[in-house]
Amino acid sequence: MKLEIIGLNHTGSGISKINNKIIFIDKTIPKDIVEINNIKEYKNYSTGKLVKIITPSKDRVPAPCPYYNLCGGCQLQGLSYSNQLKYKKDKVINILERYTNIKVNPNIIPSPEYQYRNKISLKVKDNKLGLLSEKSNTLIPITKCLLVSDKVNNLISFISNNITLTKVKEVIIRENNNTLMLIIKGDIPKKDIEL
Repeated sequence: MKLEIIGLNHTGSGISKINNKIIFIDKTIPKDIVEINNIKEYKNYSTGKLVKIITPSKDRVPAPCPYYNLCGGCQLQGLSYSNQLKYKKDKVINILERYTNIKVNPNIIPSPEYQYRNKISLKVKDNKLGLLSEKSNTLIPITKCLLVSDKVNNLISFISNNITLTKVKEVIIRENNNTLMLIIKGDIPKKDIEL
């Protein structure tokens, strides 16, 4: 089925309509013309799976992350950064107006586009470290995340290449004032602890 995306919802999924009923499609942005399938009907809305972008929006940019279409972490990387900021500002305005009847015009102070997060939680499956794919428990093994610093990514790489993770469920890395804190949920061999 062919649709035009007309907006974004509060989680960053594209919005379109079929017979006046709203449908949400992940990884799409306004003005994309898309082909979708796997439509699931709910009482007040539907969801669809993106098959391909037939005509990309003029605001679409190539997502720099190689895991963008697999991982569930980043919904807006296909949207230019200036439009990401506009989306977030509009989201604040709409939520406050809708739920409190307060009208605001906030100033947006941009953060760095990448390497701004100080924490990452990684799952482990089959001795591999990664992130979960969108809306599933499928593990996407990763070697680098663009949202965290080089120090954190170096630690991710070190753990992946040097630590036996067969009895580990989750690895959490937090960065604070250039100091890394590592939490491992599960057991690792003594020889690996001594690394």
